[in-house]
Amino acid sequence: RLPISYELEIAAGGRRQVEDISASQASSYITGNDKKSTSANAWEVALNYKISSNEKVYIKYGQSFRFPNIDEYWAYDYTNHRAYLSEIMVPQLDRTSEIGANIVLGNTRIKTSLFHTRTEHEIRLQGGWTNINDPDVIERNGVNLSTTSLITDRLSLNTNSKLQEATYVSGQFNGKSFDLVPHLLINARLNYQLDNDWSFGASTNYVGRQYYDGANDAGAYTKMPSYVVTDLYANRKIGYWDIRATVKNVANEHYATYGGYSSGLGNYYYYPSDPRSVFASVSY
Repeated sequence: RLPISYELEIAAGGRRQVEDISASQASSYITGNDKKSTSANAWEVALNYKISSNEKVYIKYGQSFRFPNIDEYWAYDYTNHRAYLSEIMVPQLDRTSEIGANIVLGNTRIKTSLFHTRTEHEIRLQGGWTNINDPDVIERNGVNLSTTSLITDRLSLNTNSKLQEATYVSGQFNGKSFDLVPHLLINARLNYQLDNDWSFGASTNYVGRQYYDGANDAGAYTKMPSYVVTDLYANRKIGYWDIRATVKNVANEHYATYGGYSSGLGNYYYYPSDPRSVFASVSY
C-alpha cells in the first residue's frame, strides 16, 4: 500500500502458483498417462480515493486464475460407460477491470461496481463428456450492487444483486452467449435480533434463466428455468455454544442449479436440487 495523500493511495499485490501434476490409469480396457508442470500469476493494482472515513471510490485492474480440479482431467466414454483419463489442462486466466464505490446514505451502506473480464483458456465441459481449455476468448460485463440497511436497531436487511452478460468474442461461437451465466442474480437477507441470545431471519435467492452447459457445442439453445428459493433460520447463543436451525427451500420449489446438453445422450440433463430440508448445527 502506497499513500499518495491522506485521501489517495495505490494498493497492489501478487501471487504465483506452480503445480506439478502426474496422472495415470491402467485397466483392462485402457491405459493412459499424462504429466505436466503448469503455473499461473495473479496480481492486482488499485487506486483508492477516500471520500470519508468509511466511504471511498476506486478503480482497479488485475489478473486471476483457476487451476483445473483433479476430476476435470477425466472424461466419460458413453459407448462403454466408463471414465478415462483425458488430459491435464492449463490454468484458466481472467483479466478484470473494475470501477466502484462504497458510500453511506443514512442507515444504508451501498457497494457498487462495474466490471469487465476477459477470459482465456476457460475450463469447461464439452459435449457432456470431456473437459477442455476453451480455445476462444470469453468476455463478461456487468454491474454489482450490495446494500446493508439498519431498518431498526434490531432489524437489518442485506441485498446482493448482479446484472451480467458473458459472450464469445472470437472463434466459432463468436457473438454467442456463454453457458451457465444467469443474466440476473438477486439475494435478500432479513435478520431480526430479538436479544443478545436469539436471532431469526429469512434469505431469498433469485437466479435468472441461463443456457444449459454444452449449448453452443450442440446448437441447443434452450434455457434453464429461473427460480426463487427462500430459507428460514433461527440462532440461539448459550454461553460459548451456538445453536442454529434452518429450513431450506421453505416453499419446496422444484429447481436445478446445473444442467447440460450431452452429445452422448443426445438430450438435456440436469441435477435436481434439494426439496424442503431441515438442518440443525451446534458449535462451541
